[in-house]
Amino acid sequence: MANNFPVLPDMPQVMSLQYGIEVTQTGGRGNNTVPGTMDLMFYGFVTGQDEAGAYVFDYSQGGTFDQDAHEAQMVTLLNGLCATWAAALGVDLAVVQAAVKVRRTWQMTTPAALPDGSWPDFFIIDHMTYP
Repeated sequence: MANNFPVLPDMPQVMSLQYGIEVTQTGGRGNNTVPGTMDLMFYGFVTGQDEAGAYVFDYSQGGTFDQDAHEAQMVTLLNGLCATWAAALGVDLAVVQAAVKVRRTWQMTTPAALPDGSWPDFFIIDHMTYP
């Protein structure tokens, strides 16, 4: 089991991990697709607040959260989607796969509110290797 969370100094807690795809324009014989984005998956890790008002984080997702396994399943999903897309455009699969980037967005926050009562959060965005 692997969780490839970003490593940061004094890392706050990971609230969620979101996946989406970014597509560049792809042309075929007389037809094409336009650039765009599509959200694919969202995993939330905040399960509520404890009696002191701190967030409770659960990374188990019902027993396991294996990021590598989820990403392998996503690649399988995208391979099927890209094959259908390539057939519809009349182009090679590699042409469509080259047009797709998988975006990972990590939302992070502090485990407890700051003295002013705020819950700061921030986002780290990277791209997963695909295909």
